[in-house]
Amino acid sequence: MKGMTTVVGILALLLGVSLTAAQQKEAPPLFDGKSIEQWGKQLQSDNLEERRLAAIALSRAGLLAVAAIKQLTIALEDSDSDVQLYVLKTLGQLGSRAEAAVPQLIKLLRHGQTPLAQRAAATLGRIGKPAVAALVPLLQDDLPRTRGLAASALGVIGPDASESGAALSLALQDDSFRVRRSAAEALTLIQPSAKSILEPLVARLNSEQDADVCRSLAMALGRLGKPAVPAVLQLLDSKDADLRYHGVVAARELGAEAGPTFKSLTRLIRDSDQDTRLRVVEALGSIGEPAVSSLVELLTDNDERVRRGAAQALSEVGPSAKAAVPTLARSMTDKDMGVRQAATIALLRIGKPSVTALIENSKNSEVEVRVLAIVALGAIGPPAAEAVPQLASALKDEHVDVRLYAARALGRIGPAARAALPALEAASKDEAADVRKAVSQAIAQIRHGGSRD
Repeated sequence: MKGMTTVVGILALLLGVSLTAAQQKEAPPLFDGKSIEQWGKQLQSDNLEERRLAAIALSRAGLLAVAAIKQLTIALEDSDSDVQLYVLKTLGQLGSRAEAAVPQLIKLLRHGQTPLAQRAAATLGRIGKPAVAALVPLLQDDLPRTRGLAASALGVIGPDASESGAALSLALQDDSFRVRRSAAEALTLIQPSAKSILEPLVARLNSEQDADVCRSLAMALGRLGKPAVPAVLQLLDSKDADLRYHGVVAARELGAEAGPTFKSLTRLIRDSDQDTRLRVVEALGSIGEPAVSSLVELLTDNDERVRRGAAQALSEVGPSAKAAVPTLARSMTDKDMGVRQAATIALLRIGKPSVTALIENSKNSEVEVRVLAIVALGAIGPPAAEAVPQLASALKDEHVDVRLYAARALGRIGPAARAALPALEAASKDEAADVRKAVSQAIAQIRHGGSRD
């Protein structure tokens, strides 16, 4: 009997523990001392301050606020704009989980005061694909503000709104340039099918007068990829300077598909319009190695922006741009510091083929050029080992920055710079504390390997 009592007691204890665990599991999570359900009910209070507190609390609750989606949706009609704004923030944070609020958000976008309408559009954008079907009809709304906000929201949604491409292409004919701007920008973001927008997009690009609309249209055209190449070529070969410029912008966006535009782009290297030449540089950079010789030519352009852009494009090409090394080395003495820096970066990205030219520039009479060359050699690291004798010599340079970066470069080269140890030992008595510290680190890196920082 005693044994039976014991068993019953144990079962009762276990049952009690299980019941407690189950109760704990079912207990609603609390946020700021209240459950989401309680905050949701408070959001419908007659007291304005209580509603504001609830709206703020729910905006800080993250995804937990989805439990109050019904109350949040109702609160979009609150008479207080502060409550509405916090509710909009919360719904945006919920993303697609706030799909149930889409109809009310659409209503607010159409009829709310401008700040609220703008936030409603942004919130619909964050809800994403579930909002697309409700947004597309608004592109034909009577109010330009509504049409523009709908286009912007579709752009925020991005590729999940690709099905809206045809509707957005129709909006390119809108009487309002603001709506056309929003529609054109959205087309750069949603990745529509070329079949649905190519023809109207090109037609509008040939007739549009607003510069911002044209820029977005050109970008959207290029992002269509291979199907857009024939249209881009027509623009590049146009007699109209503006259309040629738009063609270059589109070619840049073609990326890996820009190969067929190479000949047309090279003809525009000497275009009379400086902005066109600048965009040509960017477009050629996306083509890669085949464009190296053309980019080298642009390193001597009269416009420093073009020269800088050419150097930046060559740095993106990387080691395949080794034919540009001699001209890039000369560009390190350009009168524009931006060009100098861009050329230096291009050389270090080309790597080992640049080392000999950088060694020569590390002897330049200008301190800035010497420093840039030495920094590049250090960034190249062990493949720049042939520069060790010159870097060791630079430890005696009259300028402290040259000595400092020479020591750091030797450290980055590492064990391959062992021949520089005697020069480093001598430099350990340098008058500049920063140099002495860099020398000490370099010696350790050479002797023991390790970090190249």
